[in-house]
Amino acid sequence: GPQPRAWWFDANANLHEMNAYQMEQPVISGTTLSASDLMLSFIYWDNWQYVKSERVRGQRAHLIEFYSPYNIENGDSKVRAIIHSKYNALIGADFYDSSNEITKKFDVLSFKKIDGEWMIKTMDYRNKNSGNKTRFTVSRAAIGIKLPLEFFDSSWTGMPPDIPYTRLKPAK
Repeated sequence: GPQPRAWWFDANANLHEMNAYQMEQPVISGTTLSASDLMLSFIYWDNWQYVKSERVRGQRAHLIEFYSPYNIENGDSKVRAIIHSKYNALIGADFYDSSNEITKKFDVLSFKKIDGEWMIKTMDYRNKNSGNKTRFTVSRAAIGIKLPLEFFDSSWTGMPPDIPYTRLKPAK
């Protein structure tokens, strides 16, 4: 949402909320994917503008630029989102630094419908600075779950809750 928050469990199963710096750090070993990247938090930035419509990867799409509300010296200053014009679905994004250079991009490769809700199943994420490419595939998903509010309290000392999920079939 507009105030993105994320948590992580340490080796002793203690829950910790990420601070702003941690939200921009890699959360998956061997990648440069951050919690902020995975949450697509840019779609909640208030300052945005429609750029144009054009064909992208053979699909008619709208290009919308979102401008960062944060003054991050080495972070993303804007994101150009690529929205499929027929389905109004995000199919990609280019992330720009303050010099207007693309620093990273992602392309959605597939979607999956679970319990009536569409979600990204597979996406490629490219870091232009490092040259790394990561394919991110969702293999399990929990939709419409209700977690106790206490779970999100930094003083939580319990184990992660047992969450029912749907296992997605691997891509062929």
